[in-house]
Amino acid sequence: AQRTDSGTGSVLVLHSYNVGYKWTDDITAGIVEVLGGAGRDVEIQLEYMDTNRIYDEEYLRLLYDTFAYKFAERRFDVVIVSDNNAFSFLLEHRDALFPGTPVVFCGVNYVEPAVLVGHEGFTGVNEAADVRKGIDLALRLHPETEAIVIVNDTTSTGQRLHDELKTIETEQRGRVRFVWMEAVTMGDLQQTLKVLPPRSIVFYTRFLSDKSGTFYEYDESIRMVVESSTVPVYGTWDFSLGFGIVGGMLTSGVEQGRAAGEIAARILRGESADAIPVVM
Repeated sequence: AQRTDSGTGSVLVLHSYNVGYKWTDDITAGIVEVLGGAGRDVEIQLEYMDTNRIYDEEYLRLLYDTFAYKFAERRFDVVIVSDNNAFSFLLEHRDALFPGTPVVFCGVNYVEPAVLVGHEGFTGVNEAADVRKGIDLALRLHPETEAIVIVNDTTSTGQRLHDELKTIETEQRGRVRFVWMEAVTMGDLQQTLKVLPPRSIVFYTRFLSDKSGTFYEYDESIRMVVESSTVPVYGTWDFSLGFGIVGGMLTSGVEQGRAAGEIAARILRGESADAIPVVM
């Protein structure tokens, strides 16, 4: 497709996760809202890597072979990737799968500029769940709190959150105690939540797979946590809202998608991806 001032072209959206996962669906909604707007003739193709359910070297090799075969004769004007796994996949394979095609990322946690060195044509939107402000908010509303129960999984995103939360734990030492519920089964997590002492709160980041390897849909996971907890549960992403959390500093998938869509639209109008700074 030829790029014009009206913002026409073809866009591949490569999602790390699956259709039905609200974060991913919200990103799609934001992208479509921008690129599917009035006066635009943009063809959008959606692909899902489904890495919440399976993510190992053999699977990634099979995905590469599938995409290489499927898109051998297909050219896109822009590829949008959502979340870390799709981003890492295209950092490694863009030049082979989509040579010369600009890549716009979103939902990528804690982007370090150094990771883009040597990769031309990559720009996008950083995603940072503001766990520090989220915990500050919870403690401000519950000043009597003695323990914060951290519910977090051990995925790549969960590990980044763990590191940030460990720093906050050190800062809060002497004021509040952190109780870590990470590499546990859902059953053990629920049992712990049912007997929490009164001066506790739960800080839920994400818990999509447990120690046994069982996968939980986002709504299933947060509902099971909230229904088991004897104390208020705070969240970090807006897809947890509506399932019993009291709120928090919530990151929005729709806004991530909108921001990525705006960058893609600029590229479709002829701007160079390398001239568009990453939105932090």
